[in-house]
Amino acid sequence: MPFSKYSPKQKKLARIAEPRDAITGADFAALKKKPKKMAGGGKLSSKKRYGNAIKRKVADIQKRTKQTEYRPPLSSPETDTFNEQEFKVQEIPTPKI
Repeated sequence: MPFSKYSPKQKKLARIAEPRDAITGADFAALKKKPKKMAGGGKLSSKKRYGNAIKRKVADIQKRTKQTEYRPPLSSPETDTFNEQEFKVQEIPTPKI
């Protein structure tokens, strides 16, 4: 088809790669290599977006499943100097029915 009979969108497609007056496979190959537009207006290839999404997902899972490090108790039997009588459970008298 002659270049003059192309629609405006077809003309734009034809101008991407040589020859500039015909739509060829080179135009589509150039489109494939071109970075994709993001919804927010930035440019980023879809592979990068997908890869980053996977990295975020893995990091999130690792955070949630990460086991907390063992922390020893603040007091140990060797260093305790408290009075054991204070912490013993006292019997409370209950009325007999």
